[in-house]
Amino acid sequence: MTIAEVDMNGNLITLVGNLTGDPDVRFTSAGKAYAKFSIADNFSYKKGDDWEKKTSFFDCTAWGDIAENIAESLTQGARVIACGRVEQQNWETEGGERRSKLAVEIDSIGPDLRFAVAEVTKIEQEGSPAPKRSKSDSGSRGTKRGSRRQEEYDDEEPF
Repeated sequence: MTIAEVDMNGNLITLVGNLTGDPDVRFTSAGKAYAKFSIADNFSYKKGDDWEKKTSFFDCTAWGDIAENIAESLTQGARVIACGRVEQQNWETEGGERRSKLAVEIDSIGPDLRFAVAEVTKIEQEGSPAPKRSKSDSGSRGTKRGSRRQEEYDDEEPF
């Protein structure tokens, strides 16, 4: 399902779908991280007596810390909910043809917990007392429901 709305800052979109591949993280010459990935949205609709399937693909880019977090936490096939801004990208081919496409600049993304579970590890931001992520933390990968026994929670504060 794709929902779009417009506000004063531009075109906002919320995407719910699956990552078509592992996010590709690179760094600019200035050292800023960016991640490129695609989200596929599959849906079915009835056409006459038959069901038709349609898939839409959305090219996405995320910048900075969220790009690194995406690469560490999400992999191909992961069902995600992503929010961002729709932007038109224009370019010219080697043959001189003008081309354009719509892409999404991601502001926020996370796993869709409708069919999965995830373990959230808060990372330290400047001025934040939250603990730093350790190398042993693997984000949401490999988390299984009920993997921690109740006694492990007995002395923890709820939040």
